[in-house]
Amino acid sequence: MESSVERGTRGKVFGPWVGIPLLAIFIGLGPVMIGAIACRSLWMGLAGIALYFGSVLYLLVQTVGRLILRQWLGAFWAMLRLVPCLIPAGMMVMLIMAFQSEDGFAKDLTIPADLEVAEPLPKPTKSYGGLEDPFQQALLEVWAIEPTADPCIVPSIPSLRILGSRHRPLLLRYLATSPAWRVFEERGILCATRRWRLGQVWRWKMHGYYSQRDVRPWPYPDMLSLMRASKQAAADSNSLKASRDGGVTWTDGPAMRFQVRTTIGLDGRPWASSQRNDTWLEEGTSPHSIRLDKRWSLDSHIVIRCGPVVVELFEQAEGPERRLTKAALRALEAEFKALLDRKGLMRALLPVHSVRRGGPALNLHEGMQPGIYEVEAWINPGEAGTVYLKAFEVTRGTQLSARDLRKYSNERTGWSEDPNEVFYSNTSITIYEGDWGDPYAARFELWFVPDSGKTERKLLERIFKIEGWQR
Repeated sequence: MESSVERGTRGKVFGPWVGIPLLAIFIGLGPVMIGAIACRSLWMGLAGIALYFGSVLYLLVQTVGRLILRQWLGAFWAMLRLVPCLIPAGMMVMLIMAFQSEDGFAKDLTIPADLEVAEPLPKPTKSYGGLEDPFQQALLEVWAIEPTADPCIVPSIPSLRILGSRHRPLLLRYLATSPAWRVFEERGILCATRRWRLGQVWRWKMHGYYSQRDVRPWPYPDMLSLMRASKQAAADSNSLKASRDGGVTWTDGPAMRFQVRTTIGLDGRPWASSQRNDTWLEEGTSPHSIRLDKRWSLDSHIVIRCGPVVVELFEQAEGPERRLTKAALRALEAEFKALLDRKGLMRALLPVHSVRRGGPALNLHEGMQPGIYEVEAWINPGEAGTVYLKAFEVTRGTQLSARDLRKYSNERTGWSEDPNEVFYSNTSITIYEGDWGDPYAARFELWFVPDSGKTERKLLERIFKIEGWQR
């Protein structure tokens, strides 16, 4: 027979430490996770998850332990505490299952043996290509300089204001023709976002952001050494004058991280605006202090009104000085002043190889994951208008990701009356139908919608072996 002391001791084994786990669950799911989202901190998020699951594990052990000790009433109350605490975990599992894209779309699909199917080309290699683009080179040069404490900028882009007000057709055609710009419509907003030349090609990054990771191959070499070597090679070939440095003092040590995006809202509306953290300015020569985002201390987003158009400049970099924003403003003014001064010589102002001679082409490059692809096209529709992609599974004719393809592939491209000239188009797309490891054949069609109001028509088509993107 058990003594009363043994029974009392056993009864207290799982008695204490109930309030502390419950408090830890509340803190982990509440303030810590909210703070992690607000501060965009991975470590805070992991801390909140650890607090939650550690406390749930304690309550689970407490419940099982009471059952083993046959403390039926205590086990009942422990289970009542445990069940509501498990609800968030169950919701997480349900969300994960809901967002799984294993739809089995391609499980029973086969690629016909007699069908000519192209494999997507390898993912374009990351490398520094700034010497081909004065805009990109200007930003990378100031990135190598330590920031000052001066938060002021001068939002002076008079040439763009004049072009937007008095020469809008010329501005639109220049932006559509140049591979350095992608002109597209999203949510009813017509905008032009700057592409960067990465390696040997102009590449569009989804959402228009570019960072040091895009110009530094893995493993990352010292970016400053890479820039010095590129500048010296260009100087040796007489393609870059010695005066190009402009007195820049190169810093030593590892390169700092950055992220930028440059966009022109062609209808006077910004493409992306968080409103509360934007700095709106009027184009002119008065200096203005730029405030950093209250949530993300390295970020700034300014919108400059230039008559009927607006310029958006996003910068994420160390220091209060917005040196990348300043460099972008100077480079934009230089680019559009040249266009304004030489209106009849637009072709001469375009980057090298902007216009090619030859037949049209449609290529697919592998993206960061199966189902994500980069599209490259060389076309000449012969008149102003917009191109976009359609895709179909070839054996059943099922249209693929119709809404997203129209949204993310539409672009206004260059054109001419010479059918032997072709112009560049490039975008990033995602095909959601199918799963990783289940390839199938898809026909990609490039369609053109004329500004004249004529019926849209198909310019190109090509069949590729693809996979769907799986979350």
